[in-house]
Amino acid sequence: GDSMFVIISGKVNVAQNGQSIAVLEQGQCIGEMALLDQEPRSADAITLEESVLLKIGQEIIDYEMSLLFAEFVLEI
Repeated sequence: GDSMFVIISGKVNVAQNGQSIAVLEQGQCIGEMALLDQEPRSADAITLEESVLLKIGQEIIDYEMSLLFAEFVLEI
């Protein structure tokens, strides 16, 4: 995957092989593992009610990581 999502409001069911493995709510994230390891998503996410999600794309993560790296180098 190339993005992760933060649940702003609502509830999201996370299922693997048709079995519910978690119900996530406001403030929790989904999709972060696929974003970090660049592997296909390992579960499905289905909203259980009207929900608002914030999408955070790979480019934002890459940018933030480059800023952290630059800050680290400047401290050395």
